[in-house]
Amino acid sequence: MGATLLSAGPSWAVHGATPGDFDGDGYRDAVLPAPGADVAGRAGAGAMVVLYGSKSGLSAARRTTITQNTAGVPSSAEEGDAFGTATATADLVVSVPYEDTAEGKDFGLVTVLWGSKGGLTTATRLPLPADTPSHADGARFGLDLAALSLGGNGLRELI
Repeated sequence: MGATLLSAGPSWAVHGATPGDFDGDGYRDAVLPAPGADVAGRAGAGAMVVLYGSKSGLSAARRTTITQNTAGVPSSAEEGDAFGTATATADLVVSVPYEDTAEGKDFGLVTVLWGSKGGLTTATRLPLPADTPSHADGARFGLDLAALSLGGNGLRELI
């Protein structure tokens, strides 16, 4: 089985810090995906809750809920999108495998939510791999994700 590698670009919070540390404070943060969550009346649009860590552990008080309706996140919540179906840390990579796009119905998309001192505050939609079929309904791009360190250079690759 082949896999496509995508460069996730520079990763401020991960490089030189603890993996999964989205705000760069040296403590691991946790992502709780809820791809079946209803968002703004749209069933199964999907959401994620990020709990930020500290020296005393994860904090329920320091949390953020992220959906496709969150400012800076590409696209918008639609019924059945399943935002958060798969995640990987490089800052935080999120799939939306049932997103309807210009490429087709349920084509899917993958977004990087970039870490900063303020937490996960900006996002970028990743480009489709070159070998992705065009205009294929049901492609479900991003149905599964993994971020790997390859070559010992400190950079992470997304599969």
